[in-house]
Amino acid sequence: CDEDGPPCKPCAALDIACTFDRVSRRRGPPNRHAEALKKRRLDPPGPSGQSTPTSPTHAAHTLASFAQQQVLSAESICPMPLLQLLVDDYFTYVHPLIPIPHEPSFREALQRREDLNNLTFLALLASMIGTLVASFPRKPRLHLKAQHKGNMFPNSMSLIERCHRITVEARGPGYLLKELSVYDAVISYLQGLTAANIFNFRQSNLYFGECLNISRSLGLHRQHNKHTPAGPLAPHIGVPPDASDAKIDYISEEMGRRLFWVMFVGVRTMQILGGSFGELFIPPSTPSEPYPPLPTEVDDDYIYPSHILPQPPGFISELVGFNANVRVFCSCNSLFAIELAFGVNEIFDWKKQNGVLDGCLRAVKSCFDEVPRELMLRSGSRTGEFGSSLYSQDQEYEHPEYPTTHSTTLHTGQESEESPSERRRLQCEIQKANIYASQLSTRSCIVEKYWNLRDACAARQSPNTSTVTSPDEAANGLGYGIQPSAVSDPTDQKMAMERENIVKELVAVLGMISQANM
Repeated sequence: CDEDGPPCKPCAALDIACTFDRVSRRRGPPNRHAEALKKRRLDPPGPSGQSTPTSPTHAAHTLASFAQQQVLSAESICPMPLLQLLVDDYFTYVHPLIPIPHEPSFREALQRREDLNNLTFLALLASMIGTLVASFPRKPRLHLKAQHKGNMFPNSMSLIERCHRITVEARGPGYLLKELSVYDAVISYLQGLTAANIFNFRQSNLYFGECLNISRSLGLHRQHNKHTPAGPLAPHIGVPPDASDAKIDYISEEMGRRLFWVMFVGVRTMQILGGSFGELFIPPSTPSEPYPPLPTEVDDDYIYPSHILPQPPGFISELVGFNANVRVFCSCNSLFAIELAFGVNEIFDWKKQNGVLDGCLRAVKSCFDEVPRELMLRSGSRTGEFGSSLYSQDQEYEHPEYPTTHSTTLHTGQESEESPSERRRLQCEIQKANIYASQLSTRSCIVEKYWNLRDACAARQSPNTSTVTSPDEAANGLGYGIQPSAVSDPTDQKMAMERENIVKELVAVLGMISQANM
């Protein structure tokens, strides 16, 4: 185009219409802000002002959401080699006191990686690791140092919080709406125990209450009687169906019994220590609503879903020590039933109450009559040991698979734990410490309740006379300054002697229990 037109010479020669639309261009760099404002006027915004699917902002949000929605697995807790060591420690140190879950079936499920397909199993695994770390915080730290991964978790609380988060995410928001099993109650109990060990008692009460509610809905607190029909409304009111109509899973049945008695021991321990659970209430056993039987004294290796094999002769089952500890707390059932009916430290018949206290004291002291020799405290043991201890106070824990760099460090019995006999002996020592601590605390509780009731009775008889809590405190205010022979009343003299014996036995027990087993 010669720009002479219109029409220009080329267009006139071709006899066509001449058009001249030349776009005027602005000199200098483009104004991007003006172009963006012009584009915003021409393109209407999306709904709610959100970015369009093709915008970079939307793509960034999408990638971030994909990164957050990672698949939960056992590796979400910690690496598998470390996880295997922690599982071994749980069944060595925690399982003698809390014999749940069933060890062979749990290990088999972990070996086939059930955590990838079953979120309930993953939640159970995470809650077990959290309980172990809260109960024995040094064990994971030693494993991390041995594997040179000490920076993975700055402290024990970081691993506990991770286990709690994974448990909550694995269970999901609607886990109470699905079909529940005994392991859902186990998860709640372990979560409550972990919270109690880190002194989060509000969260602990919530989880313990959830465990009791799930147990009641499953009928774990009842003694199943196949001769008594449950009726057609049994599934709707929390009553288990007839035992003759349902196929018995002995593993689930044993886990349910163990869980009930574990909760029973926990509630009774808090009552002995002076606490009140309030909503965590286990009613006394009655002829119409008796407690379930104690767990079968057979190790997990001999319990199958369809049958239970007898315990081999000459081998003490892990459940023998567990049941012995339960019997210690059951010796005070009548005392706590009276307190439930009439109140704590309330007088209604001093003579009857005195008889109940004396009967409970004799019952708790007689619990050791049926304890086998392997669970008894033998005289002649050296300080800090039960006969031959696997641990000494001047030795440092070291796992043989991950030895430390210090060549002078002594091996501390971890090698011997690999054999079943040495591992069982270590578990017996742990159960010994627990049984003796339970027996001494229960006896001390009975003695203190006697003095409180005696003072309440004296205050009722002579309200204008000031009373003291015990004849010991009348001496020097410390509770141990008077000789039992200085007390005139025979029952007071007996209780004063019992208190003195408790203190002496406590000192002896602490001197013969290894610190590693406390």
